[in-house]
Amino acid sequence: MMMTKPVKYDARLTVLCPAELPRAINAAAAARLQRPAEYIRAAILARLQADGVAIGTPEPDADV
Repeated sequence: MMMTKPVKYDARLTVLCPAELPRAINAAAAARLQRPAEYIRAAILARLQADGVAIGTPEPDADV
């Protein structure tokens, strides 16, 4: 079985959000057996793709 190298992320994105959003993200991520960061990345990438924005970095956890 061939092992793939983990994706390295080198940029940080910080946003302000409603107080209840982190709890909702944690719950949704847990339901999908993902970490919250994976859930957020996948959701953002899915939205960018839906909006027609091309991203050159492959995302292994983008199965939203």
